[in-house]
Amino acid sequence: MTPIDILIKICDVKFADIGKRSDVVLWTDQDREDLQSWDMNTTKRVLTRMAVTNCPWCIRFEGKCEGCSYGKHHGICRHARSDFRQAETDRKKKHLPYLSEDALIDIGRLLKGYKECP
Repeated sequence: MTPIDILIKICDVKFADIGKRSDVVLWTDQDREDLQSWDMNTTKRVLTRMAVTNCPWCIRFEGKCEGCSYGKHHGICRHARSDFRQAETDRKKKHLPYLSEDALIDIGRLLKGYKECP
């Protein structure tokens, strides 16, 4: 798998899992296309710095939310009305973890596989 394929697979797993806890749509074709437009160096930098629960856009934009393409589409994560905050509220009301154990394992394996590659 290419680095971009790995990053997209991580998002597929993460957002599908979050979708089990909330009806808020956090992963769209537009988001996928956005990731596919990233150059290889950016993708590799994000994957190298990424941990299981990190957001790839937060890493790419180094926390500078004003420039974040994901934030422009879904709302800045830390804002109360963003899609992410709405999904988090749904999750917390149900007293569920951020990600399931299966999702954490799957994402961890993808990251470990990438980081072990030469």
